Amino acid sequence: MRSFLILLLPITFVCLEQKPAKAACSDSYSIGWFTNKSTGKKSKQFEGDYKNCAWGNNSRWIFTSDAFSVRAWSTDKGMRISINNEKPTGGITQRTGQTACVQQDESQIEYCWKSLKSHWKNRSERNTR
Repeated sequence: MRSFLILLLPITFVCLEQKPAKAACSDSYSIGWFTNKSTGKKSKQFEGDYKNCAWGNNSRWIFTSDAFSVRAWSTDKGMRISINNEKPTGGITQRTGQTACVQQDESQIEYCWKSLKSHWKNRSERNTR
């Protein structure tokens, strides 16, 4: 029994020394646009910034431009969407490759953005910000 407890001692220290998970985030230059789903009319494209963070089973997206902003975050009930700081409603309508689109409940306007390139040329530049 004593040998068994001695064997468990290193395992206990390893378990106690675990650090909480940190968010992995990426920032990118992006373009955004919106489409009136009832008419099919698409706006011009707007330059913007997109930040995507993930940790564990959670994620957060933030797209900002001069024309509109989108915040999306995961909850235990799915993704919550806030467009232009309005009350969070709606959901994701498209997520393919580097493009994402969202739409609020009771709205005909769908907001989309596409990531183009990272803000940083390399990882060392990212770590200095």
